[in-house]
Amino acid sequence: MHMEAAGEAVLVAFDRAGATSRSYSPVVDGRVVRFVMAGGGKMKDSATGSIWDVCTGECERGELKGKRLETRPGGRTMVRSRRNQDGQDEKIAS
Repeated sequence: MHMEAAGEAVLVAFDRAGATSRSYSPVVDGRVVRFVMAGGGKMKDSATGSIWDVCTGECERGELKGKRLETRPGGRTMVRSRRNQDGQDEKIAS
């Protein structure tokens, strides 16, 4: 998820299960790069197609191999579902 906080670009990436998130600066070599999920706890940058690890922010394959995204402070919210009184699933954060 790409967002902006305090005037800075921020990338929030989630692990496979969606239970853990990491916040990074998406700036690589002075330019803001967009990322998409690539499955298996990996993400791919749209500029070079390089593959990055969601949990470490390190580029594992491709043109940018060995580079690492700078971490940003960010909170983690656990989201789970429960059945409400009408028998419908609803998301709750904890």
